[in-house]
Amino acid sequence: MPRKIAIYNLNSFPEMSGGSEISCIELATQLKKQGEDVSIIALNAFKKGFSKFTYNDFEIFKLPLLNIYWPTSNVKRSIFKKIIWNVIDVANIPMSIMLCLFLRKEGFNIIHTNNIKGASPWFFPFLKLFGINVVHTTRDFYLLDSGAWYRDIEDRHNSLKLKISRFNKRICSSFIDVVVFNSKYMQDYHVKCGYFKKQKKHVIYNGFNPEIYSEDNNKKDKSNGKYTFGYIGRLSKEKGVDDLFNSFIRFKNNEYQLVIAGATEVDFDNIYPDLMKKLEVRTDIVFLGIVNSLDFYNNVNCVVVPSKYNEPFGRVAMESIFMGKDVIVSNKGGLPEQIVEGVNGLICKNHDYYDQMNYLANNIKQKKDVPISTTVFTICYSANKYLEAYAEACK
Repeated sequence: MPRKIAIYNLNSFPEMSGGSEISCIELATQLKKQGEDVSIIALNAFKKGFSKFTYNDFEIFKLPLLNIYWPTSNVKRSIFKKIIWNVIDVANIPMSIMLCLFLRKEGFNIIHTNNIKGASPWFFPFLKLFGINVVHTTRDFYLLDSGAWYRDIEDRHNSLKLKISRFNKRICSSFIDVVVFNSKYMQDYHVKCGYFKKQKKHVIYNGFNPEIYSEDNNKKDKSNGKYTFGYIGRLSKEKGVDDLFNSFIRFKNNEYQLVIAGATEVDFDNIYPDLMKKLEVRTDIVFLGIVNSLDFYNNVNCVVVPSKYNEPFGRVAMESIFMGKDVIVSNKGGLPEQIVEGVNGLICKNHDYYDQMNYLANNIKQKKDVPISTTVFTICYSANKYLEAYAEACK
């Protein structure tokens, strides 16, 4: 039977709210280039209904979400509405059935699920009931519990309370054929929580297109000769920008520069009002707001990823490495797996980044180019590994 692949994610273009959307788009694009029959299936706010359009030569289908609101909008919801939404998402059987009927109607025989929020964990048993082979990538901790984002991997994961809270998701996830993790950390974490005991398991890192980060795009030294540190991403407390800020202001004013992209000074004030007085006396911290990521990378020497929570992978770190930038990451989640310490970056094992920042800024001339392989992080390698996983799911 010819292979017809559906890549499912809660969101997709043009609503690119996170890393999973980018990863799914890039994977679909590469698979299409390799001659595969692939489409992306995502959800829409209920009022937007059903939509279908072509992007990068593949089709994107969007179905209306059968729940009381769209979860990634910026509208503030009452606690009561949040409770109702999450209760529905425990077992959104109507949504699962709608998706399965659509997949069967369109003739898809392999589904690669990613962020299944909205479809609910019951999507998996219904896919099995409809005879559709399932490969699932754990790009977040949705199948576990909310505390997993912060709980250390060596902590106690299997208390009675946690087992009960995860029971529904653990049973539903047992219907997956092949499980893929986007870092070894994610595999170890889920296994420690008692998941996927019988399923085939693989680690496939997020794939990147090296052509995007070619020398034509990578025009260095736009920082006016001053060593520039940078952060790019959304501004929220779990992202650790306060740790980066407090580390940076230990340098003399204008000794170096800090560029923050993806947020404005107003956003910073909303999240960290207690730091505004310290910010007001600095003339070396710049907020760029929403910018093209390549423009950001071309204006910094070092990118810092100071996450306080367990990053499943952390795309920014590897993007920075492909751009030839110095990188400092926290030791959270899958971030350290991207770093060959002292070669393509440094790992901070506490919340103080000053020593690593100081070292990199003062050792520019001593740096030597040491060749390291990034093959396992390329989109071509990733796509080929996924094709192997799809074939394995069909056996």
